[in-house]
Amino acid sequence: MKCFNHADRDAIGVCKSCGKGICHECLVTSPQGVVCKDDNCGRIAKLFDRAVEGNLAMLTTFRRERKSQGFTLIFMGLLMVGYGLLALKLNSVGSFFPMVPIGAVLVLLGGAVLRRLARQTTESSEAK
Repeated sequence: MKCFNHADRDAIGVCKSCGKGICHECLVTSPQGVVCKDDNCGRIAKLFDRAVEGNLAMLTTFRRERKSQGFTLIFMGLLMVGYGLLALKLNSVGSFFPMVPIGAVLVLLGGAVLRRLARQTTESSEAK
């Protein structure tokens, strides 16, 4: 590959922003990687890296919120099951009927959310 600006020189890198081949004279090393001397490429590379960092931060927040949702579902399900069993013990069968099955479904749903989150976390750490 030849330098985009100097056709007689071999490229020693590729601009992270525009993808053009660049020689030693055209190359600028930045925290974002190798970019052209063109100011736009440096700015675009910085914006791209900020977007990636923001997405990683959102992913961490999403996982934390998803985990709390799973625990909340389990907690609410256990409360409903407990209330339903208490109502059964007090011979209030009308209150028992919907509470225990709905509570059990919530517990299972919360467990499924946590299990899926654990599987996704394991898969993403194995991919790295």
